[in-house]
Amino acid sequence: MKFKEEVKHVEEELKKDVEGLKYKHESKKEYKKEEHEEHKFAKELKHQMEHEEHAEEKEAKKLGKEIDKEIKKEEHEDHKFAKELKHQMKKEEHAEEKEAKKIIKEIDKEMREEDKKLRKELKELNK
Repeated sequence: MKFKEEVKHVEEELKKDVEGLKYKHESKKEYKKEEHEEHKFAKELKHQMEHEEHAEEKEAKKLGKEIDKEIKKEEHEDHKFAKELKHQMKKEEHAEEKEAKKIIKEIDKEMREEDKKLRKELKELNK
């Protein structure tokens, strides 16, 4: 009977060892699975962040191009305005010159008439 009890005791110890090994194996398996899931999640997160970063860079580039386009448009409008202003100033200058010539012509005419009048008076005085 002692032998049977010892065998039974050894069997129970072996069962405990087997259960312990099974538990250890399952724990290790679960740990590996969790580690794999974490790695997979980290990889997906990294990919998503890279995708978002790329999208942000693309949006920033697009915005930069729009700003450049707007600046060029404003520069063009400024240049156009300056050109129109220069043209307007030349036009006004020309009109002022024309008016000045007209005034000079009138003054010259008045002076000739005055000169003519004075000559006539001088002529009459000399008579």
